[in-house]
Amino acid sequence: MFITNEWYRSIFFNITIVSLCAFIAPGLWAAMNGLDGAGAADPTYINAANSVVFCLQVLVCIFGTPTDLKDRAEMQQECLSSRSMLPVYTATSSSTISGFFLDWRRPSVNTQAIVAFILIYAFELSLYLYAMVITKQYENRDTKPSFDWTDDGFGRSACVYILMLVGFNLMYDYLYWLVGTINKSGGEVVRLSAVIRGIESAGQAISYGTNSINQDQFPLSGAVAVNMSVFVVCIVPSWLVIWRVGVLNGLKVHSIVQDEVAEDPLEDTLRSDSHAAPWESSRERVSPNLNILKPTWSITMRCHSAIHFILCTSPVLGSPVPVYTISDHVNVPSILTKLFDTTNQLYLDQNITKDLFELKSRIYDIALGRTTPVQSIAEALTTLSTLQTNVNPLQRALTLARNNLIPSNILDILWGITNKRINSITNTNPKAPKPPIYPTNHPTDAPYSVPETNLRSAIHIPETFTYGKTNKTPILFIPGTADPAGSTYYFSYTKLFTEYAFTDPVWVNIPGDSLDDIQTNAEYVAYAINYLSSICNRTIGVLSWSQGGIDVQWALKYWPSTRAAVSDFMAVSADFHGTVMDILCDLPSPFCTPAISQQGYETMFVKALRGGGGDSAYVPTTSVYSGYDAIVQPQSGGMGASAFLEDERGVGVENVQVQVACQGMVGGGYYSHSSVLVHPLVFALFVDALEHEGPGRLDRIDLGGVCGMSLAPGLGLDEFLGTEVIGDVVGPLNTLLFRHASNVEPPLRGGLYIIHTKSKAFIGYYCVKL
Repeated sequence: MFITNEWYRSIFFNITIVSLCAFIAPGLWAAMNGLDGAGAADPTYINAANSVVFCLQVLVCIFGTPTDLKDRAEMQQECLSSRSMLPVYTATSSSTISGFFLDWRRPSVNTQAIVAFILIYAFELSLYLYAMVITKQYENRDTKPSFDWTDDGFGRSACVYILMLVGFNLMYDYLYWLVGTINKSGGEVVRLSAVIRGIESAGQAISYGTNSINQDQFPLSGAVAVNMSVFVVCIVPSWLVIWRVGVLNGLKVHSIVQDEVAEDPLEDTLRSDSHAAPWESSRERVSPNLNILKPTWSITMRCHSAIHFILCTSPVLGSPVPVYTISDHVNVPSILTKLFDTTNQLYLDQNITKDLFELKSRIYDIALGRTTPVQSIAEALTTLSTLQTNVNPLQRALTLARNNLIPSNILDILWGITNKRINSITNTNPKAPKPPIYPTNHPTDAPYSVPETNLRSAIHIPETFTYGKTNKTPILFIPGTADPAGSTYYFSYTKLFTEYAFTDPVWVNIPGDSLDDIQTNAEYVAYAINYLSSICNRTIGVLSWSQGGIDVQWALKYWPSTRAAVSDFMAVSADFHGTVMDILCDLPSPFCTPAISQQGYETMFVKALRGGGGDSAYVPTTSVYSGYDAIVQPQSGGMGASAFLEDERGVGVENVQVQVACQGMVGGGYYSHSSVLVHPLVFALFVDALEHEGPGRLDRIDLGGVCGMSLAPGLGLDEFLGTEVIGDVVGPLNTLLFRHASNVEPPLRGGLYIIHTKSKAFIGYYCVKL
């Protein structure tokens, strides 16, 4: 197991440690809110108490960290030199500098309060103005930024974040210094702290509220404007308090001591310019019972910066969750950055969080060479066949990592795929179809609910595309659940059909990674089919994987005009009858999205798809699948397979299970839901379909030669493992990031698909009342 149930991880042990820490060394927050430590006690004592608290936490972290993660000679240096530590360094430095100024004995308390107020407020106001400029620049861009490492202008947004963190630390230190300075009793500490905490909570509520609003309705600059407005309103009332801080009886004092009893109250309460040298302070005098600590206090004060730095970095060095340790942080793939840097913001089950952390650790171990991946296709296929199948997608991803089925260049793969424009849903396609295909291409077509601008911009057309001007057949790639088409086919058919002389690949990236309502996903498919056929002035081929198969079948059924535009439909691992492996939606789960809930074996959606002849092909169809598919089941037994389509219209259908066709040969081995994409027989059948009328035919294939190979020609181990990573690692992470989980199947849009006519222009019936 990744984290063992050791005694030092037990609930009792941790409760004991936390209780002892809180009792023997109250921190600044606890002292101010209950134990009268801040302000009522000497500031140097507070520093000593905090040092004890955090040092104990470091001690616990040392014992609580798995040995294989903490005993790394290079770990500390890599952590401290990582670019991700820049916010820690800047925040620590700014907080330390302000702390030294506020603890300086020479200026009066009033001078410290006023100077700090002017500097901090000027800094904050300038920062808000700078943030407004940056957000306006983002909003004025044609393409919305993804706010990620590789996004244009990321450095500016990162700068805003770092400066915001600096401002937060400066303001926080200043506020609590004020509380410790102006309070007159322990009760005053509680009252003032309650005011600060109350306002802080209100500010957080406003922040969460503004961030939850769609940016089209409430842009980023609006959030900055709200913050700046509140900030500006507070300047005047704050100044009315600040300019009198540290002034007692008309005298500017150099220090204030509360709650100490002495023979001369005035002399013991303040030491003004006329009574003492300016560098002297009553802070040097402490309660009698603390005199034993006096020799160590000055050392604690002088070492405050070093202690603060240790406290800030110890959670990183002692955490069981390893941080990214490759020096070039720019190469972190966005899929990992977005997920692992926001895990604490996701409301996930504890086991899911633990699995995520282990997955992150294992991915980095592979990337850093600590773990060696499988070295051959044969080893990969054998290992794949031993993996447990009845697990959730994240556990499946973790199983791949544990069994070294992730390539050593995993970070390069993920960075290269997830950050490229191949997955863009905001593409520019200026060519207009003639005649227009929107709002409808034929009276029998269902209406669209998505604007044409969105439908067209989801289509990615490579620069090398010839628009039907050559003898190449345009091939439209349709993605499966949880992955955009650009990533899905990156290691397989993007390479295969780009190099093949008679194909020209294009793909449609469905928003939400095809995790939302399939009825909407199918609209993108229907439009893309008609659009591509129109601008190329010829029929096209359509290639789908997984959910993409039912996206296409739904489009062919309810947008009949698409049928005349498609010469061949090639389906990989399709679930035309859904899947019995729908355990993700039995209970509320972050993996159960609208699209996943629609793909059960007997869902309303599947029944609507298969009804009225939807279980038969509308165009020449080649459907290929693996009996070892762990996602779609059943996928064996001939007509019982979910990927099996009937041919009642006589258009031509070839249903092929690779283990049956390649029985006893290499190609008849263990191929998963994803790895069928790189199977040699699948490619051979699709090429055959494109070169002949009708679907691909097994009787035209040299099965001895084709099934004797493990992969399609030109593909290797990297392509095999890369395809598995996209389907079984990236897919689950995308699902978690979707954050619109629901185990309730979306309702059928019956009004959209009620068609009352039969047309002789198309074969068969397509009138279905839902």
